[in-house]
Amino acid sequence: MEPNRPNYIPERHWERGQVLILFSFLIVVLMLCVMAVVDVGFYLKERQDVQKAADAAALAGAQELPDDPEAAQAAAIDYLIRNDVDPTDVGISFECTSDSDAICQDGDGRYDTIVVNPTAKAPNFFGPMLSLVGVTNCWVEGCDVGAEAAGCRGACGPIGNGPVDAMMVLDHSGSMSATDLSNAKAAVTQMFENFDFN
Repeated sequence: MEPNRPNYIPERHWERGQVLILFSFLIVVLMLCVMAVVDVGFYLKERQDVQKAADAAALAGAQELPDDPEAAQAAAIDYLIRNDVDPTDVGISFECTSDSDAICQDGDGRYDTIVVNPTAKAPNFFGPMLSLVGVTNCWVEGCDVGAEAAGCRGACGPIGNGPVDAMMVLDHSGSMSATDLSNAKAAVTQMFENFDFN
């Protein structure tokens, strides 16, 4: 029997409102999970697409090197546009990585390597809701995605001075006589004798 007091609240009423609090907490957790799946997924996809565009642009630009850096830059930008990357957010630079002066030299306008650095903004759909709780980061405003790729043509990099394996393939056809084949073998043998086997 309940006491006869004016401010008495029965025990069965103490639990009222708990479901509302739990539901509010679960909604927040659910929205964070949705944001993690959708927004992070789009971020990773955008990063992959930008990297693929950078790779394609660097390879396309390298085809014009070492003699025409302007054509290399135009080819790289063309491939970036084809892959839906804004060319205004791209850094393109050139380097001379070869140790051979016949390929390129710093300052002579010839380069053997093009470096492409595009950036893009990843789309975000649920991240802006974090601003309701005071969060200010790239997930709210859209994260920048960057990539880097380099393409080289020619004798790129340092010239090796260590031993190398050399192989020659002698393709003989049925039209060659035994004498022709013997002469070809002798020429190959003579050529290999010019190498330093040590």
